[in-house]
Order: sequence, then structure tokens, then C-alpha cells
Amino acid sequence: MSEESLIITSSISPFDITILFLIYDYCFEFDVDTRTSIDVFLTLITPTFPTVEHNPLLQGNSNCYNLPKPVYPTLIDLYEYLKNNNYEATFRKLMSMLLSINNFDSISYILNRIETECLVKTNKEARESKRIYKSKKVVKSSLLGIFITRSISRYAICEFDEKNRLWKNYQLFVKSFTELPIWKTISGSIEKYDGFQKVDNNFNEKDDSLVKFLDTMTTKIFTCNQLGTMISHNHFQSILNWEVYNVSQFHKIDKSKVDIIFNHLPLHDSAKFPTVHLLKYLIALEDYCYQDALTSLHNYFDYMLTQNADNYFHISLLGLGACYAYFHDCESAIKSYTEATKVAREYKDSTILNLIMLWIVEFIQEHPEYTNRFQVMINQIVRYLKTSNENEASFIFGNAYKFETFLKMSKNDSSIEILESRFKYAAIAHQSVLNNNEMDQFLKHSFIIWDYFGSKTLTELYRNMSSKTSDSLSTKIANVFENSLSDLTETLTVLRSIHSPNITYQQQMGIKLIKIRYLLLTEDYQQALDSLPTEKNTEFMDFRWRTTFELEKCNILIASKNGIRSLSALLKLIDILAIIKNPKYLHQALVQLVQIMKQQNKTQEAQKLFNSNIALLLYYNSSDINTLRV
Repeated sequence: MSEESLIITSSISPFDITILFLIYDYCFEFDVDTRTSIDVFLTLITPTFPTVEHNPLLQGNSNCYNLPKPVYPTLIDLYEYLKNNNYEATFRKLMSMLLSINNFDSISYILNRIETECLVKTNKEARESKRIYKSKKVVKSSLLGIFITRSISRYAICEFDEKNRLWKNYQLFVKSFTELPIWKTISGSIEKYDGFQKVDNNFNEKDDSLVKFLDTMTTKIFTCNQLGTMISHNHFQSILNWEVYNVSQFHKIDKSKVDIIFNHLPLHDSAKFPTVHLLKYLIALEDYCYQDALTSLHNYFDYMLTQNADNYFHISLLGLGACYAYFHDCESAIKSYTEATKVAREYKDSTILNLIMLWIVEFIQEHPEYTNRFQVMINQIVRYLKTSNENEASFIFGNAYKFETFLKMSKNDSSIEILESRFKYAAIAHQSVLNNNEMDQFLKHSFIIWDYFGSKTLTELYRNMSSKTSDSLSTKIANVFENSLSDLTETLTVLRSIHSPNITYQQQMGIKLIKIRYLLLTEDYQQALDSLPTEKNTEFMDFRWRTTFELEKCNILIASKNGIRSLSALLKLIDILAIIKNPKYLHQALVQLVQIMKQQNKTQEAQKLFNSNIALLLYYNSSDINTLRV
């Protein structure tokens, strides 16, 4: 969009007129090189139709899956779109048509001709009309027909001053493009268009001078506050939806377009589009600006609550909780989620209640230390979501089984049961239309599952397929583990992050494990043992981390030649791992058991244990396999 002010209009806009010119060319011109396809019309016209607000806070309540980008209402954006789709010849033809318009009578002529010779009520009438007119026919109930009928109606009811304003903005619309550097490269190939019928206005010299005088006076008046980029209400809402979708799905911000929306939208029009505040909120999240995000969210829901007093109160609390959770303000997030749950139950809004439950489970997964602060346990929430009404969206059931998978992993349930829940989630996900976020969640879920079972091939596959938009700290932690703490600078940088108030539970556990392994490498065994989580700290720790730290304790004792002290705990852990059939942790425990036996000079028993589990050790390509040979 251009730098002029935005003018939200309920009448026809210069961009609508441009589309009508393309329709005119489609109906009356038969040049194959410049013919416009239906796909182009779909892209240009669809955003001008009424649309619902896209709100990513209400995950399943949005129908904006894989939302296409609308073309902004300027000729430079239209040129870029047509050029990228190999329609440069069509744009040159369009420009020749736009430049040939000298007055409003030519536009009226185009509209009248399209209405008279192209529009028909039924396909039967279209066949009969071909005998009279050779032009292509457009049924009124079709997408093109609805757009044409609506545009003609809006043009017909325009008052004199509205048409005058439209004409001035149409001239500015064309002039703005011809002043751009790109115009110099294509203007030479623009041919003069004489396909429109000349309209005889019967002006004499006195009329002509009067018209010029009025034209000068109205130009001065309109320059004050009526000239700019005209755009329909529906088209602007579609653009806002796209920008919100682009930020929430892809974490991308088109600064030039967003700045125009924020800085050139008149104040009296901004009240009509609460999505502007939602967009400001999402951008503040990307920039990690706590106060700006909170202010924008309050402004958004202040407006929405005046429109939907009852319905939006618990939704606003849900949004507030999500905002607090994003900035790791856990106490405030818990209060908002709890209050939102109470209000949703009071209004018997099961759809929003399901969404609240999903947000709470996500929050508990990120911050398990706050589990007891909620009135319901995570297993109760999962059970509730699995028994939701059949009319609920499929993603509710899919998420229920996704969370059930993580729940079973944290409770050291059988590997078979974990894979059953994983299969159900995958089956539902593959039968649904997944947007980018949901697909990425599915891939990351798959990555976690196969990492839990120690399948390096599948883990690497899903890691590469998932997006690389994870925060830098998580990436650094993963790199430290991958490099086995060989990069001292990176290792120390990660260790210093443990006191950050913004780290998640998983990051905190990862940094603790790095610290212990760092102390183990420096042979500071006592400090490494002291750094292990205490029994109190493991109260809300899931099975994966409890097992990891238990095995790490054994490693410390084995490295300090005191492996026998861990034998009792290790044997209990092996019994549990054998029952739940987790091959990854069982392999690690068996390696440690062989090492302890070797330390105790029980060579035959160690050899027997090694031989009986050689297949498992070879599968995981254990780096210790040579040192384990007796």
C-alpha cells in the first residue's frame, strides 16, 4: 500500500474498478496472451467479500487454514502479483485501459455494457444470450456475478460528492504507480487503448472552463482529508486477517505494510477494526514487549466486550492467561485460567471450556511445578477432552490423545500404551486439515516420541521436518548435548542462562543436566552429586527426567570408582524399564550394570550380561561397546 492515508469506504473503490476492467477484458476481448484466468479473479475478488475475524487465541474457532495472501489495493501490489504469476502482458493491457479513462462517463459505459451484455440470471439464459451478444456470459449467482452486481449497485447509489471523491482517488491511484521507478521499465511497452466507446459530452468552451474551475476547487477540498488509498471495509478486514495469520503462523512481520495500517488508518475508522489491536498484540509478543502486549490485548477485549458482553468475558480471560504464560508470569496466568474456567462453566460454553482446558494442559506441561495450583489434575482434563461432544472439532480429540501420550510418558506407563495413544493422535491429525502450527506441533510431537524411544533415524527425520523457529536457548542446549560439551564457550553461555526468569521447565532440566555433565568432565564428583535434584525437587518431575538424573547419578558414582553404591537403585530401575519396555533407558542402564560388574571383578557375569544384550547395544551403536568387552 502507498504512504497516503487509508480511506475505508462502503462504496466502490479504485481497486474494484480495476478488477471490473479485468472482467471487461475477460468478457469482451479475446486475446489469448492477455486473457485472465479464473484463479486470478478468485485471488482478487475473494478478499472483497465479507469475512470473519481471524483470532489465533481461539485455536479451533478459526477457519483460516492456509489463508491465501490478499492483494493490497495498489497497482504496484497488483503488478507484482500478476508478474509472479506470468501475467505481465495482462497488466500492460490493464494499464493501457486505465490510462485511457479521461472521465467518469467511460467508467459508467464499462459498467453498463458489462451489466447489459454479460450478466445473466441462469446458464440457460446465457446460451440464449449468445445469439445476440458475442461476449462471454457471467451468471449473477457466480463469484464474478455477485462482485459485478454489488459493484454496479454501489456505484449507482453514489452521490455527486462521492463520485467526485472516487474520481479524484482513481486519478491518484493511477498516478501513484506512474511515479514509481518500475513504471519507466514498462511504460515503453504500454500501447494506446481505444477499445472504449468515445462519449460525447457536448461541452462548449464555457462549460469546459466551468468544469476546470470546479475541478480545481474540489481538488483543494479533497486534498485536505479525502485523498488517499481507498479500500472497502471487507477488503481491509481480509488484509488484517492475513497479517494476523502471517504473524501467528509464520512469525513473519511485513513492517512496511503493518506501519501503514498502524500509522495511516484514521482514528474514527480504527474503532471499527478491533483486529488492529490484536495485530499489535501479536507483534508485541514477537518483540517481547510485555507492557505493549498487555495494553493492546486490553484494548482489543475492551472493544469486544462492548459488542459481546457475556460471550467474550471468559474469552478475554483466556487471552489474558495466554499472554501472562507467554511472558512466564505464572501466578497471573493461573489466576486468569482459573477465572476463565469458572465463567465458561457458568455460561455453559463447552467450546471455549475445551480450549481453556487445552491451554491449561499446555501450561502444566511447560510448568509442572504449578500442577497443584489447579483444581483439576491433568489426567482429569485429558479424560474430559476425550469424552467431549461429537460435534466438537476434531482437533479437540486429537489434542486429547497428544496430551495423553505425554501423560503416559511422564508416568512411566507401558511403551505399548504410549504408542497406542500416539497412533490415535496421528490418525486424527492425518484425517484433519492441519494449518502450519498444527503440522509443526505434530512433527515436534513425533520428534519427542521417537527421541524417548531412542530411534535416532526417526528422531532426526522429524527434527529436520519441523520448523526451525524454536528459541535460541533451546537450540543452544541441543547443540551442547550434540557436541558432548566439547565447545566450552557455548557450554558456559548456556550454564549462565539457568537463572533467567524466562526459561521453561524443559530448558531448566536440560541446563541442570549440562551442569552435572560439565562437573563430571572436570572430575568434580562431589559437586556433581550435590547438583542432582533432591527428592523434593523431583516431586513434579516426569519419568523421563527422573530416569535421566538417576542414570546420571550412577555415571558419577561409576566414574568415581564407587559404582557399587548405585547397584541397588540401578537394579530397581532396570526392573521398571523391563516392565514398561523402554529400550533407550534400558540400554543405558545395562551399560552401567556391566561397568559396575567389571569394577567388582565379576568378569564372567559381566561377559554373560554383555553377550545376552549384544543386539540391543549394537542397535544403539553405543560408544561404550568397545570398553564393555571383557
